[in-house]
Amino acid sequence: GVLVNNPLLPDWRHLDELLLGGYWATAAGSSTPVSIYRPVVSLSYFLQVQTLNRPGAFHALNVLLHGSVALTLLSLLRRWLKPQTALVAALLFAVHPVQCEAVVRVASRPDLLCALFLLTAWGLLEDRKLLAAAGAYALALGSLECAVVFPAVYAAFVHWRRGPDGDRREFTTVAALGLLVVGYLGLRGALLEGPLIRGGTPYFGGVSAWVKFLTLARFWAECYLWPLISGFGIFLDPVRPFFPDAAPKDPVAIALLLGWTALAGGSLWAAFQRRAWGFWALFAALFLLPTSHLLFRYDTLGAQRFLYLPSIAVFILAASALEKIRTPLVAAALILWFSGRTLALEGAWKDQRTYWTAVLAQCPGSSPAHNSLGVVMAQEGDLAGAEKNFERAIALAPGRPEGYYNLAKLRFDAGRLDEAAARAELARTAYPKEPENLVLLALIAERRGQAERARAETQEYPTGPDGQDLEHLPDGGFEKVVETRAA
Repeated sequence: GVLVNNPLLPDWRHLDELLLGGYWATAAGSSTPVSIYRPVVSLSYFLQVQTLNRPGAFHALNVLLHGSVALTLLSLLRRWLKPQTALVAALLFAVHPVQCEAVVRVASRPDLLCALFLLTAWGLLEDRKLLAAAGAYALALGSLECAVVFPAVYAAFVHWRRGPDGDRREFTTVAALGLLVVGYLGLRGALLEGPLIRGGTPYFGGVSAWVKFLTLARFWAECYLWPLISGFGIFLDPVRPFFPDAAPKDPVAIALLLGWTALAGGSLWAAFQRRAWGFWALFAALFLLPTSHLLFRYDTLGAQRFLYLPSIAVFILAASALEKIRTPLVAAALILWFSGRTLALEGAWKDQRTYWTAVLAQCPGSSPAHNSLGVVMAQEGDLAGAEKNFERAIALAPGRPEGYYNLAKLRFDAGRLDEAAARAELARTAYPKEPENLVLLALIAERRGQAERARAETQEYPTGPDGQDLEHLPDGGFEKVVETRAA
């Protein structure tokens, strides 16, 4: 949606819409409020479409961005750590398999750009180049929402490195960073609707707060901490039901929750006492906070790309521990181990069929994964396989609209209009204002010769993906709209 068939990217006349509209607004449709504002990312996609509009080029640029982040991190760490320790931390960051999603998945570019601009801003602040730092930080804010926590991170950093005297001297700098956040939120609020982060259907909808916290405690241990330590256990798709909810009396989950609570309290105390490990633990916690379910309701339990910035703290602490061992071979072995795990994992993103097949190997009960694999099969001409996956998606989650819509599209393409209409109506029941489905219903009515009903279907969704007026299209005009939106 953000890249494929986005009509705004090839045309310079739409640049203002990209920079002043919601991220992925074109894919969502005009009737869907979009509360994500990432103009820097949109501009990067736009410029690349104008210059190197090939899949390989998008992936290559992501790799180059990741390399730039690693080099910027190395330059920054050399200010505070011994050169060899800084190098080990930067290398662990560069090769660790937990970064695969952020680097290999083209749509994860926001994480790369945000990290690059944040680390650049941090270095410029250290050099007292405040105006340039403000510019770099503004670019980070325009890349990813989690950048809003950076003023708190920098305030904690100043306390760690410079103590109470530094807190007083740097107060103006921290306040200026805070004003940039206020300005960003004000601009976002003026241009878009909704809260800072809108995550779709809440992952923990209907789940008690106690079970939510227990589940998060297990998830953070099993899917964040363990993969960072071992390189194993990396999950591909974070939607239900890939990770089971914890039972209310789960002793392991309770112990983990107590452990995480103790770690949080200890980190705050250690950060106040200017201990390095306390600051870095706080660094990781603050950058995870926006997607942690503690402040906002989110539609996924988590994602590996959410670790892109927080993982820096883990690698710094690991490199510092290895420094005390004074055996370079251990560090080299770890770097080689994680490099091998990355090579083994990155193949999952080879193509869409490979990816969704791998997701289903991890979580066979995922309705969205079955639906997505069905879409890929339909695009490849495997209609029988597509239908099987759409039916499975419906059976696993009857309340979701995607399977019904995609089955309706298959039936429509086959000329079986009655069956298409029946399934499209089921999709409407699950999600009454799904833009694609409303347009498909209009197209079905048009094929049946029901022009008035076709136009009536578009009353709730008056504009198409490139802004055309769906209420006044010529005969047959819905066909093009559906073909565009179906992708």
